Amino acid sequence: MEDKKIQDGNQNESAGGEVIKKAKGRGKASKFSAMTLCRILGILAGVVVLLLFCLKVGETIRYGKFYGKAKKEFSIAGLDDGLTVQGIDLVTEVGKDDKDQVLGNGAGSLLSTEGCVFLESGYMKDESTSRIYRVNTGRKLSANNKDYLLLCDEKGTPSKTHAGGLTSSREMGKVWVCGAGTSVLVYDLNTVMNSGAGSEITALASFEVPMGSAYCFYDGTYLWVGEFYREQNYPTDPSHHLQAAGGVLHHSLILGYPADPENPGNVKTTPEVALSIPDLVQGMAVDKEGRIYLSSSYAVASSHLSIYKNVLAEDAKDRIEIDGQEIPLYFLDESTILKQETLPPMSEDLCMKGDRVCIMNESATQKYLFGRLLHGKYVYSYKMEN
Repeated sequence: MEDKKIQDGNQNESAGGEVIKKAKGRGKASKFSAMTLCRILGILAGVVVLLLFCLKVGETIRYGKFYGKAKKEFSIAGLDDGLTVQGIDLVTEVGKDDKDQVLGNGAGSLLSTEGCVFLESGYMKDESTSRIYRVNTGRKLSANNKDYLLLCDEKGTPSKTHAGGLTSSREMGKVWVCGAGTSVLVYDLNTVMNSGAGSEITALASFEVPMGSAYCFYDGTYLWVGEFYREQNYPTDPSHHLQAAGGVLHHSLILGYPADPENPGNVKTTPEVALSIPDLVQGMAVDKEGRIYLSSSYAVASSHLSIYKNVLAEDAKDRIEIDGQEIPLYFLDESTILKQETLPPMSEDLCMKGDRVCIMNESATQKYLFGRLLHGKYVYSYKMEN
């Protein structure tokens, strides 16, 4: 009986040992699996980091000519708020002694540091009210800048439009915003500069243009309003399809509206001059010599920045009928281009800062994101040598 108990005990000990061995084996296997998984994840993370590094280096090399001469102006505001940024305008530069007289004393908080004051415009990813952001480059800036205004039309209705471009005149005290279908909204510059962050601002007026209003620029003589063309999804009026030099077919126009202080929008509501332009133009600017800059891009293909001679310095050889009137027509094509540079994808609106052109970019917005991994979080300025 004793022997049987001992034997049973030995068997139990043997079975228990087997259980313990199996448990230890499973523990080792589990530990091995966890370590293997961590190693695999670590390797994958390293590969991702390496790929991102190579991508950024590759982009820097590919667009080295641009980055070599470009100057980083500021971090684009509103990126973390869901702003799909489109427009850009320079309101005042460093060292302008008369800026408080023009913009009003209420703008002192925005202009209290010695920096340039830019405006950005764009639409929201969540389809809420479109915005203007105010940026002072004399302050520490980031994508978390909350100094924005909510756009309303002249009836006080929140505007949820593209807000594809904006421009201003300090002399006339106005800000024009494009991208509301075929209309241009007109705002008071003092209101834009002095309203509290997060405020709604109501347009003073609006006026219609005979095309989609995609971007705009005021050069002191004309308010230029341009349209965007892409065959697949952004058609234009067939009367705007014109044969340019070199057998190239243009499909879009930029119209020039002369200043008119008597009009609520401070410009005449009918254009006096037209520019025939290439496809995919996202923004324009004019420098002090009258040379015209165009930003063209779509999706992830390389952008292009083109500079054209001052075509208005000569009499127009062509004319086009707009709103029932014939007006002078100029072509921005291979016969008038001075130079073209290749830029990173998704360039948007333009503005001038002295002899440098500032370039907005939407690649780092929440809608696209990839620009955050590269250099798309910044507005760059660039001086084109012709």
